[in-house]
Amino acid sequence: MYKNTLFNIIGMLIPGLISIPAMAYLARGLNVELFGILMLSFSILGYSGLFDAGITRAVIRKIATQDELDFDKKIMGTALVSVFFISIIAAFGIYVGSSSITSLLNVSSNEVVEVTSSIKCLSIIIPFFLVGTVAFAYLEGKQKFLELNKYKIFTGTIISLFPVVAVFIHNSLFSAIVGLLIARVLVSIVAFYSCYKYLGKSFLCFKWHIFYELITFGGWITLSNIISPLMVYADRFILSNIMGAEKVAFFAAPTDLIQKISIIPGALAKTIFPYFSKNSDDSKKMARQAYISLSIVLFAILVPLFVFSKEILSFWLGSEYGINSTVVLKVLIVGFFFNALAQIPFSRIQALGNSKLTAYIHMAEIIPFFIILFVLVHSFGFVGAAIAWSARVILDFIVLEYFSRKMH
Repeated sequence: MYKNTLFNIIGMLIPGLISIPAMAYLARGLNVELFGILMLSFSILGYSGLFDAGITRAVIRKIATQDELDFDKKIMGTALVSVFFISIIAAFGIYVGSSSITSLLNVSSNEVVEVTSSIKCLSIIIPFFLVGTVAFAYLEGKQKFLELNKYKIFTGTIISLFPVVAVFIHNSLFSAIVGLLIARVLVSIVAFYSCYKYLGKSFLCFKWHIFYELITFGGWITLSNIISPLMVYADRFILSNIMGAEKVAFFAAPTDLIQKISIIPGALAKTIFPYFSKNSDDSKKMARQAYISLSIVLFAILVPLFVFSKEILSFWLGSEYGINSTVVLKVLIVGFFFNALAQIPFSRIQALGNSKLTAYIHMAEIIPFFIILFVLVHSFGFVGAAIAWSARVILDFIVLEYFSRKMH
């Protein structure tokens, strides 16, 4: 576990470190409003992961539990074909609705045209984003984490740098999105090659019975994938709508920093999910080891970050962010600790075939969360959004851990 987790951390840490100065350049190159919209664009792209219909997670589980090349070809071929066509529909919907999305974000009148064009460009990224994600699932399912993360270092680096290069050439939000599009096209090519290398020619196919198996397991994950990211990303869209797009950057910036630290629990989750799937009898022992290791690492990182929040934000993004975002970051740090730990029971529950349970938990959380979010945003602005998120993820951890302990 520790070796594979280390591979996953390195695979995400190197691009993550590169993205820190990249984000600093973009924050200073674009005005506060356009930088906030760029952060929202990343959120839209992240949320589009729901359109894989849970197939990525289902592929990892299927690939991890058997070792037959012909079956692997059918799984990967069906998954890639399915996700490609689903993603085309999703991209078309966002392209057509780009003007409505711009209106929802409450963008300044002088930025409407550029933001609308940027969202249209963003929609084109979605098929490449989803196909790349599914293609990399093969190596993840086979637990070939060293090879996977060699690819991830390269792809993560170009995803961070290409928007910077594009903005350097022409300083605009649209340029940043075009840079991201070029990077995602290259990533999808690399990801497809990672499958082709093992599966050979002619593995693209579509088998209805395979699709049914993937969607049956993945369907409940899709429900979780709709609700969970909605609760993660909705706060910044609600902030933009209520307070204006020019304010959302002061919430999105510390949120982005927290997401960079999430590479640690994310790396652990990627390691333990296929392990839990393959070794269900030993999952409780693995979970205990994961809790201890993760807690030690998180304390070492989060305590200094909490204490020096203002100084870090000011140095990274500028004094304006140090003044406006420090309290937000401190509140998010508290919630993040529990959110990171929640990856362990969440992965165990899904790996043991109970994706329905995690969907039910998220369904139960969503309405109370949005009520609290609206009240706190109206009362306390972006600090209120941070409080709502942290309260929700702490409760989420408690509930997931309770049900995980009840499973054999």
